[in-house]
Amino acid sequence: TMGGALSYPTEDLTGKTAIVTGSNTGIGYETAKVLASLGCKVVVACRSQERAMAAIDKMQQELPDKTLALAFRPLDLNSLESTKKFASEFLAENDKLHFLVLNAGIAIVPKGVTEDGYERQFQINYLGHFLLSLSLLPALLGTPSARVVFLSSEGHKLGKLDLSNIQGQRQYKPFNFYCHSKLYQILATMKLSRQLPDSELSISCVHPGQVTTDLQRDFTGFWKGYTAMAKAVGAMRDPAQGAATSLFACLSPALQGQKGIYLDSCKVKQPAANARNEESQDKLWNYSLSLLRAYLSDEVTSIAKIDWDVVEAQSGKQNQPRSKEDDGADNVKKGDEDGATGKSGDEMREGTAVGSTEGVEDSGAVQTGSVAESLEAVPEPCPVAGDGEKKTHTEGEPLSNEAEPEQKGEHSGAEKTD
Repeated sequence: TMGGALSYPTEDLTGKTAIVTGSNTGIGYETAKVLASLGCKVVVACRSQERAMAAIDKMQQELPDKTLALAFRPLDLNSLESTKKFASEFLAENDKLHFLVLNAGIAIVPKGVTEDGYERQFQINYLGHFLLSLSLLPALLGTPSARVVFLSSEGHKLGKLDLSNIQGQRQYKPFNFYCHSKLYQILATMKLSRQLPDSELSISCVHPGQVTTDLQRDFTGFWKGYTAMAKAVGAMRDPAQGAATSLFACLSPALQGQKGIYLDSCKVKQPAANARNEESQDKLWNYSLSLLRAYLSDEVTSIAKIDWDVVEAQSGKQNQPRSKEDDGADNVKKGDEDGATGKSGDEMREGTAVGSTEGVEDSGAVQTGSVAESLEAVPEPCPVAGDGEKKTHTEGEPLSNEAEPEQKGEHSGAEKTD
């Protein structure tokens, strides 16, 4: 792997509890398996019970000498109600939570909206996980040295926060909105860290590197060539190495109590300037909370120091979700053609687009860090609209997001559901 094999410390986790979202496959699967192998009770949080149970069985088969404590709990990040229900049921059964690994996500999908009417990459990658992290604060803060880990991406460097187009009100480009969602994760990490300065909670975001999974097989155009080249030169990590940075964030003694941490390849790095901007952190915080008020308890409101008057005053009027009807021809639910893959919405739902995919519109908690992380190298490559060349961004340089890559026909709507 690039830069040699990554490693992380291990310890006996007997008696501890973890939640790993999207842990039925890929990086999440490897993360859950390692935590369970160390004695941790792991909640496999994803949408499909069938796939979760198959993953649990596979983990046990791969570690026949250990008795793993793994349990499936349904979590559909496509639904805020499902997300809230997951948290409420967990809190009813557990007063401690040692590790919350927010791993699930989707990448570069055609335009569509969630059950709640929000753009899919925004909600599944970011907003649902933000709600989950807030809702579980009572257990996290009731646990000494608990840790929250967001799986983000180097792609955040190309993201931007624009509330006037955060739901694709004006335009939608799959790759750009993927990068935006990865930026939102880091902005939320930093803001939550600022809200809880005196707690023992560790809060971090990780970039797992370029990770090879079966998701790349339906890439077309630029991405197909790019990932093939990256594999050929040995610049791709397998999922086990992809999980190393998430595990480092969970297990490194040096990170105990640390907040606002960004990790890349098991090393603390500085995220791009757009992620460190406190004004942006505050804007996203207020906007996000304005969408979640009905789902947050008084206890969470108090713990997270949420001032609803400030939220309502500063969140603006740009918080109305688009309806599925508003999306019209952009919405692939009715079986419209996906221009990127040439497959209809019906075909995508039936799983022909990405192997065993269960669907596009009904996607729930799914694996990130595979398609997601195969798109970014170090330094960050990104196609420039229309020319197929690469540009790189050097940390500290101003980001120019105005010339957003069109990438017409250059991406696949690949995603992996659980």
